Amino acid sequence: MVKEVTSTQSRIKLPNELQKAQDAINLPEVQKMLKTLKKYNLGICMPHIHDEKTGAFRVLPTDTVQIEEDLQVRFLDRSRANKIKSIPVAWQWNDDGIKSMAICISQCVTTTNPSGGEEHKTMHIH
Repeated sequence: MVKEVTSTQSRIKLPNELQKAQDAINLPEVQKMLKTLKKYNLGICMPHIHDEKTGAFRVLPTDTVQIEEDLQVRFLDRSRANKIKSIPVAWQWNDDGIKSMAICISQCVTTTNPSGGEEHKTMHIH
């Protein structure tokens, strides 16, 4: 078994749902899932959000999506996030099926090249 988070686990109080995720990563069946997912260049994540005042870990609400844009992580209501040109990068099974839990923005930008001219680039913004 792999224990990557043991040292920090003892210092960080997590909600039960997130502690369950931390503990599960060491279970043989979860490690088997990870090995299977690796074949498809996928992994496992622990969807979460942080309390704005304390920074404490919280469960990511089902109506919220984590979004990465311009190297910044923020959270949007799922209905607003569905209107943005983006690509899902993390998924979770819910009672009504698969839902994306994190998305990344893909957009076109104009940049200035070293010779002073402008270039149009399609960029993946994290």
